[in-house]
Amino acid sequence: MSAVLGVSVGAGFVRMVQLPEPGSSGAPARPERRSIVVDTWAPEELAAEAIGIVLADAAESGSTVSVSIAYSDEAQAAALDAALRRQEVTNFRLVPEHAAVLERLTRDERLADRRTLVLYDLGSSGLTVSVVDRSTGSIVASERSTQLRGEDLNTNVPASEAIADSADLIGELAEQSGLLPDVVVVLGGGAHVAEVPSVLEQRSTIPILVADAPEFTAATGAALLAVPVAKPAAKPRRPSRTSKPRPGTSWQVAGAVAAGATLLAIAVIGFGLGYGRAYFGPETVASTEEPAQPVVDSGPR
Repeated sequence: MSAVLGVSVGAGFVRMVQLPEPGSSGAPARPERRSIVVDTWAPEELAAEAIGIVLADAAESGSTVSVSIAYSDEAQAAALDAALRRQEVTNFRLVPEHAAVLERLTRDERLADRRTLVLYDLGSSGLTVSVVDRSTGSIVASERSTQLRGEDLNTNVPASEAIADSADLIGELAEQSGLLPDVVVVLGGGAHVAEVPSVLEQRSTIPILVADAPEFTAATGAALLAVPVAKPAAKPRRPSRTSKPRPGTSWQVAGAVAAGATLLAIAVIGFGLGYGRAYFGPETVASTEEPAQPVVDSGPR
């Protein structure tokens, strides 16, 4: 069985999406999705270890998995590259996050005739609003804000005013770009909060659209951009946790050190093979997506 694995790395979660490789036989009929809570660990290190476990598990079952990871900026790309090589993972692809998002959105028929998009990406640690010209694939205007955070919405903190302010930001960036946006696409885990698209629709003159599985948009796009790899001659080693946790309370750090490797293995082992779901649970949904040919590359050196 051959598959492609797409990964996105945020402050709060590592998202993973596995799809059948084009032309492969015996691959899962449906994409499989997983979310891994970052907690006290560095997101890039956690992502690298999870990828290492998936690859080792696939090799043990005689499968091949092509890996592509979406990065937010050059600093994160460098951190991911270093973390993956520490895990002895060398056959992977790094793609800009906006390129992965656009690749996923090309498969959304609702956007078929929309040239200029506003990407409204609300994650656990903040909001990024970007005006994108699809004809060139370029970001024309963008701004990051921590005034509105997904984790606040999840704790029932009143956020209507902050959402309304973000609608004003959309208008400001549209004016700054000199373009007339066709639609605002809401991404990230915060898109699941009904108040977000509701308030945006009230405050914005631009149509609002919530992406399918919005928290997995970048990871799915990364999977679509993965480069098929040949079957490895040797099985990759199963990684062990060697990274240092981010600062936290003593009991958080101690608990993470004791249980981190075990829970991570439970979260991702058997990914795409129908088992290993005991801790985080399945996030599998039906899809008609077919992986596209890659357009962005940053392979091993």
